[in-house]
Amino acid sequence: MNLTKQVMTTYLRHSRHCAALGVGLFCGFFAFHAAASTPEMLTVEEAAKRIGEVVTFEGEVVSVPSSPRRAAIYVNFGEAYPMQTLSLLFADEHTNIVVKLPRLRGQTVRVTGKVRSTKTGPVITITNAAQIELLGIRAIPADLNQTGDGHPFRRQMFATIQQLFDARDFAALETVARRWQGGRERFLDGHWKIQTFFDSFDAITFKSGAEREAFYAGLDAWKAAYPHSPIPYIINASVLRSHAWHARGNGYAHTVTEGGWRLFQDRLALGRSELEAVHDRRNEFPQWYLIMQIIALGQGWPRAEYDRMFEEAIAVEPEYHFFYFHKARYLLPKWFGKPGEWVDFVNALPRRFPDGRGEMLYAYTVWNMRVEVDQELKETRGKFFRDTGLDWEVCRAGFERLRSRYPQSDWIVNNYALLAGKAGDRETTRNLLMELGSRCDMAVWVTWENVGYARMWADNKLPPRVRMGLFE
Repeated sequence: MNLTKQVMTTYLRHSRHCAALGVGLFCGFFAFHAAASTPEMLTVEEAAKRIGEVVTFEGEVVSVPSSPRRAAIYVNFGEAYPMQTLSLLFADEHTNIVVKLPRLRGQTVRVTGKVRSTKTGPVITITNAAQIELLGIRAIPADLNQTGDGHPFRRQMFATIQQLFDARDFAALETVARRWQGGRERFLDGHWKIQTFFDSFDAITFKSGAEREAFYAGLDAWKAAYPHSPIPYIINASVLRSHAWHARGNGYAHTVTEGGWRLFQDRLALGRSELEAVHDRRNEFPQWYLIMQIIALGQGWPRAEYDRMFEEAIAVEPEYHFFYFHKARYLLPKWFGKPGEWVDFVNALPRRFPDGRGEMLYAYTVWNMRVEVDQELKETRGKFFRDTGLDWEVCRAGFERLRSRYPQSDWIVNNYALLAGKAGDRETTRNLLMELGSRCDMAVWVTWENVGYARMWADNKLPPRVRMGLFE
């Protein structure tokens, strides 16, 4: 068998939130078992009103901020802090509960616990993993003609596509994938729909061996039903490379265990074999090249071999901006590049594509590299633009082109504002935050408190002892 609501109007101190939520821990086992006899299932709003009671509710997570040094982690419902309707608190050693869970933002969860009142709102303290159950991401209607903006919308699309796979509706999946790629369709923020199609399968987690077997049986059935389609092979390769990197982790080589290395290499090899099985159909979907780029990074392909594959990829789909991000990542010093080499690559994009596409690719690549580069700069307390050699003026021009091309996207404006702050451009940051108003996305800003500080920073009124970490 093939392995196949508002805008924050006052500036609140995060330490106040931490202090308010960090007191009065109670026994999680007691809370959980007491709730076992309570059959009533509440909404977030209903649960928030039951102060002093043990409740069970279901709701969607909107943000997961943490205190300094991660001594406490909060899971917010309704709105992001400080506008949340209800919060969960994971404190001290209990932060391990949430750390071991999949990414929670956008997930629907079922929670049991005692609601208590704090200065910042109703809180349930979590001391036992049994108090929280992941229910998944609520699916939007199956009409995949809808469009939207940002990560939360795309995660909803994941659920719809996964439902089609669970129903073994391979005809619908084939139609959607080929329509999205054939029309080069994008969402409101310019994100390629076909990328979301394949990412939907990467988002699948296996809770048991039976679930894993059912997934691979589905891929085998897809291959049998559509023997000339590369799609199930690409999906399998994508899932294998995702699980390979999960086994390895994203740290330096010396941090990887022996078992991690073995799983990493085995899964990458299996993923590569799936792609090679449909090598003659690789031009049908850019994801073939993208997954091969990630496998090449893990397998340590020589530069010449990697570059040949990259050049072929961008000849097939030159505007598929993920290609450029992964090439820049390959060129990081911790992988296979020399210091500054990834920046040279990015800085050359406007010259390579002088029709304006280069500036947009520049902005996309810098935007996507931000998190990884920020992690490295923390060690030296470096500044994102000042100490990397990236050109903010080119990046800003790229964002302006993106805004012109995708004028309905708040996701682009949010990321534009954040990078303007990192570049020290107060005027641009101020104007963009004013434009966004209450549409600031907590997938970018984490908390409304950060938005408040960003506005103060843009007005040059940030208190001297407050450090605007997001803008470093």
